[in-house]
Amino acid sequence: MNRKLCLIVGAVLVVAAFLLGFVPQYLKSRDRDSQLSAVRQQLDSEREKSQMDELALLSGHVYLEADIKNYGLASQYSSNYLTRPEL
Repeated sequence: MNRKLCLIVGAVLVVAAFLLGFVPQYLKSRDRDSQLSAVRQQLDSEREKSQMDELALLSGHVYLEADIKNYGLASQYSSNYLTRPEL
């Protein structure tokens, strides 16, 4: 009986030690995953804003060049505006 009790106590201590190491790391990992998700969402938002700014700049160039009757450059800018790859 004494040997069985020692084995049970030893097994419980091993499981407790495992859980004491695993649970904090799991919680930290879950927190980091949520932080990473928030940063990725912010990055996507900034990327979309940058793309919209680029489109606004190209359309401004088209307008400016067409306004000063420089239709060659206006045509180039409008081609860039219409054929730019989607990211």
